[in-house]
Amino acid sequence: MKRLAIIAAASFIATPALAVLASPYQRAAEFNAVIEAALPAFGVRVIEQVNFVHVDAYEVRSARCSLMVEIVDLAEEGEPLTIGRRQFEAVAGELECEK
Repeated sequence: MKRLAIIAAASFIATPALAVLASPYQRAAEFNAVIEAALPAFGVRVIEQVNFVHVDAYEVRSARCSLMVEIVDLAEEGEPLTIGRRQFEAVAGELECEK
């Protein structure tokens, strides 16, 4: 039984963490990047809302217009996971306005 406990403990120590929860600081960095990406499209329109739609997708709204902004990882696919701040870019979609 003691041997099993040692093996179990060693497996937890040796297993790399494959996912990290987003910290409040990471989410704040994403919000800032989303707003910066949306500003050129909105021009003089006032941004009134930023809604979290799902992981890596935000909807930015003014009174009559909206656009989607996606968070895109800068790491290439297949690169090893790194510890630390996530490297990403916010990419704005097309602005859609009500007539």
